[in-house]
Amino acid sequence: MRYIALFESVSGASVKDCIIDEEQERAIFIVNQGQVGVAIGKGGRNIHTLERMTGKKHEIIEYSEDPVQFMKNALKPAAVREIRVTERTDGKKMAVITVNPKDKGSAVERRGRGALHCLRLGRHISAPPGRQGRPREGGSKGAQPL
Repeated sequence: MRYIALFESVSGASVKDCIIDEEQERAIFIVNQGQVGVAIGKGGRNIHTLERMTGKKHEIIEYSEDPVQFMKNALKPAAVREIRVTERTDGKKMAVITVNPKDKGSAVERRGRGALHCLRLGRHISAPPGRQGRPREGGSKGAQPL
């Protein structure tokens, strides 16, 4: 919770969730819709301040109630061509995402970390009503299939 409180204090943006990726030394913040600009700050001032204070890189993802839009936001700046959400035989949902071939590297990241990043965010898509966006800090523990 300390990262969320610090981020909100410095930026003035409301945070729905925070994922701390110790391996990549980064903090990923999911902010309310329409608050990305506030979170970044003029000229990136808020991000630079937070990175100096925490010693971690910071990423910001805009939340969306629409799962497809949320996945697109999570993969930015990659150009997403298509997202197909299907239901598996066990009742769980699965997303197949197609990106522009030139953006594949930024979507997947080094050694598949971009895909892992999306799995960690999956709880925002699969969480029951009333639990979506519940602030939580941590790694991949508790990540769920879509």
